[in-house]
Amino acid sequence: MKKILCIVLVLLSISFCSCSGSGTNNNQKPIENTIKNNGGKGEATVSSEEYGVDEEDIKITPYAYYSSTNNGYLALVFYNTSTKTCGLDVNVTFFDYKNKKLDDSHDSIRAFPAGSSTVLIFNCFKGKFKKYKYEIETQDNSKSYVPITQNLQTTVKLNKEKISLNSDKTTAVVNVKNNGKAIDDTIKVHFLFFKGNKLVDTNNRYIYDSINPKKSAKVEAISYENCDSVKVYLDGYGYKK
Repeated sequence: MKKILCIVLVLLSISFCSCSGSGTNNNQKPIENTIKNNGGKGEATVSSEEYGVDEEDIKITPYAYYSSTNNGYLALVFYNTSTKTCGLDVNVTFFDYKNKKLDDSHDSIRAFPAGSSTVLIFNCFKGKFKKYKYEIETQDNSKSYVPITQNLQTTVKLNKEKISLNSDKTTAVVNVKNNGKAIDDTIKVHFLFFKGNKLVDTNNRYIYDSINPKKSAKVEAISYENCDSVKVYLDGYGYKK
C-alpha cells in the first residue's frame, strides 16, 4: 500500500480551490502547489512503502466550497494514470480558524480502474473550515472486487429553468451507455455543478438496474445554485467470482 498526505490552507472567502496532489521521494521533501483561486498552499508527502500503483500515478484535484447554507464540502477528484486497478482509502480532517480540529470524514473506492477518474465528496457540518488534511492509501483489492465502470460512456445535458427572479433550477440529465459486458452491480453517479471554474454544488444518484451491452441507463440530478456546467464521475464495483 502507499499513502499520500496533503495539508491545504483555505481562506475565509473560499468557494473553490484546485491543486494536484503529488508525491515525493523517500527523502520526504514536500511538493508545494499554489491554489490559485484562494491563495492557499498545499503540501503533499508520500510514505516509502510500495504497492503496485506509484504515487505519481494517482493525480488529485481538490475542490473546497461552502453551500448557501454555510455547510462545508470537499470534493476530491482522482485520476488513475497507471495501468492497474487499485482501491483507495481516504481520510479527511477539517480544521477551524484557530487550527482546532472540527471534524473527521472517511470514504473509500473499492475498484478504481486504470486510466479512469472518479470523485469522493466529504462534508464538514461543524462550522466553517480554514484548513483540511487528507490522507490517501492505495490498496490491492483484486482478490475481492473487480472494476465495472471502465467501459461506461456518459453524455450530459443541462436544462435550466427560472423559478424566481433570482433563482434558477438546473437539471443535469446523464445518459450512461455500456460499451462492455453486462453490468448487474450498482453504479453511483456523482454530479459536480460549476459556475465558471468554481464548484458551487454536488449531488449523486444510483443506477440499480442491470445495463446490458450497448444499452443505456438514464439518471438526473437537480441543483438550485447558480451554475452553468456540470462534471459527472462514476463509481462502482463487482465482486470477484
